[in-house]
Amino acid sequence: MARKSVLPVLLLLLLQGHWTQWTEQGVQATAVPDGCVCVREVMLVPWRNISDLSIVSDNPLCRIHIIITLKGKQKVCLNPDSDQGKRLQKCWKKFKKNRDRKRACLRPAKPKKNKAH
Repeated sequence: MARKSVLPVLLLLLLQGHWTQWTEQGVQATAVPDGCVCVREVMLVPWRNISDLSIVSDNPLCRIHIIITLKGKQKVCLNPDSDQGKRLQKCWKKFKKNRDRKRACLRPAKPKKNKAH
């Protein structure tokens, strides 16, 4: 009688070991190595609140990420297609990602003057 109760337990343990191995292999196959950094994006960040800027190039899975560090150390993602996002990308490229000069990118644009005729 004891033999009959041991057999199902051994069978369950054997199957459990294989099940764990199968599920681990499945997870490894579906894992994404380089996921997207920004899930939600904002359209505008007030210039006075920005303390740092980082632009991460796009990869096959994700587009360009503009990561803004606010003065309170909180990080937000800016939409690269917004006016502010386009301006920051242009400035970033102009200074060729030079960290010392990127501070110039964090200032608001000067308003255009109307010429009097």
